[in-house]
Amino acid sequence: MSDMDLRLDVGILKRDVESIKPMFHKIDLAIEKLLELAANVSKMVAVQENRLSTLETTAHDDAQRSGSMYAKIDEVKTMVRGQFVEFEKIIHEKLEAQGNTIDKLKKWSYMAIGAGMAVGYLISIFIK
Repeated sequence: MSDMDLRLDVGILKRDVESIKPMFHKIDLAIEKLLELAANVSKMVAVQENRLSTLETTAHDDAQRSGSMYAKIDEVKTMVRGQFVEFEKIIHEKLEAQGNTIDKLKKWSYMAIGAGMAVGYLISIFIK
């Protein structure tokens, strides 16, 4: 191989390298942008994980609160049922007492009517 062939080959190689340099520059820029994107995605994932953790904690707290609320509701419901039973007993007793009083009043009125009729009959006999 001659000196001229070597210079020609070197010249061709230099030209090829010069034509490839812009492509390598674009690849370097693309790699930098991908690295920035990866960093941003990592930050976003960390933020979302933090939010998810907060939501899970809130959901757990809400579930505990609702569980205690259901227990309180059951307790109040049991208490109210007991009070209804007591009120029912009291009302039943009062109605029974009123019924007894009404029965006594009926007996008294029948006796008063009977006595009035007897007195009226006796008066009618003495008047004649």
